[in-house]
Amino acid sequence: MTEVLPAHSPLGASSAARWMECPGSVTLSYGIDSEESEYAAEGTAAHALADECLTIDEDAWQRIGHLIGPGDDDGPDLARCWEVTKDMADAVQVYLDFVRTKFPDRNQGNSWVERKFHCPTVHPMFYGQSDFTYLDGDVLHVIDYKHGAGIVVEAKNNPQLMYYAIGMLEDLDLWRTVSLVIITIAQPRGFHYDGPIRSWAVTTKDLEAWLDDVLLPAMDLALASRDT
Repeated sequence: MTEVLPAHSPLGASSAARWMECPGSVTLSYGIDSEESEYAAEGTAAHALADECLTIDEDAWQRIGHLIGPGDDDGPDLARCWEVTKDMADAVQVYLDFVRTKFPDRNQGNSWVERKFHCPTVHPMFYGQSDFTYLDGDVLHVIDYKHGAGIVVEAKNNPQLMYYAIGMLEDLDLWRTVSLVIITIAQPRGFHYDGPIRSWAVTTKDLEAWLDDVLLPAMDLALASRDT
């Protein structure tokens, strides 16, 4: 029987910066269903728009006025859907243009859109979803779209993106194939002196060392704090 996992790991990538810094926060938030904020819901809808546009090869402006958001085989979850506005479409288009220009041959079985991974070989709670991943020989590109405008996200030493990179390396069995991972943040609505697209390169050797020396000890400490 296939194990049914919660939608988000309590030790997931998006909150890694928090629980790595404060392991006790996992205990404090355990069992609490927090209501999704308006900003988070909009970000979820923007990701759904980006996913749809990459999958069916459309531009974001073509979806203006349409409802977009999470759903399942029975259809969209209307309570969490958003109408695609020009502002959302303009932001998502920056991400789409980057992916399409940077990786023109992405549809050759060498890229993955919104790829989910669960890697119990790394840790039972190690699972998540990578926005866009592209394999170019021995180089793996991991791109993350950020719709938020308030907090500017850095690519360098970003624990969320490093977590995603490890997940994709493990899930796709690429540890022996890939020697370098290029992590990219696409954040069109957040001002940064380096522009909306920012990248950072890290070797798989350094990622593996970070996993063993930093991430896994932090995950175990966070779980221990929950069980005490």
